[in-house]
Parts: sequence; structure tokens; C-alpha cells
Amino acid sequence: MAALTLTAIEGIPMVQDGDNVAELVVRALDKMGLELHNGDILTICQKIVSKSEGRVVDLKTIEPSHLARNFAARWDKDRRNGSGMGLRKRRHGRIE
Repeated sequence: MAALTLTAIEGIPMVQDGDNVAELVVRALDKMGLELHNGDILTICQKIVSKSEGRVVDLKTIEPSHLARNFAARWDKDRRNGSGMGLRKRRHGRIE
């Protein structure tokens, strides 16, 4: 019988520009007493990859678009996030 096990990796520090994400993951796995095996699937969120590559934006430098300001007003959100989170109109017209 096939089994699926999901394990959150604990102990990865706040990622900084230039950090080696693979090395951080291996160290954290080691501290947890875990190791990867052939056939294992490892997922890593894009946020830590972007941070390690230095691809971050200071929200203070973002000038929100008209769409972002309207979205923020309607949904009581920080309007700076409207531009930063990639609001875009899809082919079918829905804004995501």
C-alpha cells in the first residue's frame, strides 16, 4: 500500500540575501534527524527563494496603482500590497 507523509521542516532561520537555501534545508533536516531518500519530494516556498536571491521590495517604495487603492479600500487591506501582490486581470475578467 502506498503512503503519503507530509513533514514540516523546522529550524530554518530567516533567509537573507545570499543564503544557500539547499544548505539551510539540509541542516534543518539533519537537526530533525531526517534525511531525504530517492523518490522523496521536497517543496520550498517561493518567498525564501526570492529572499535568498535578493529579490525583495521595500513596500515604502511602492506607489500603489488605482486598482490597488480601490481594492484596499473595499477589502480594508494595506494598499501598498495591492501592487506588490500582483493584482492582475485574468482572461475571463476576474481579478486575482
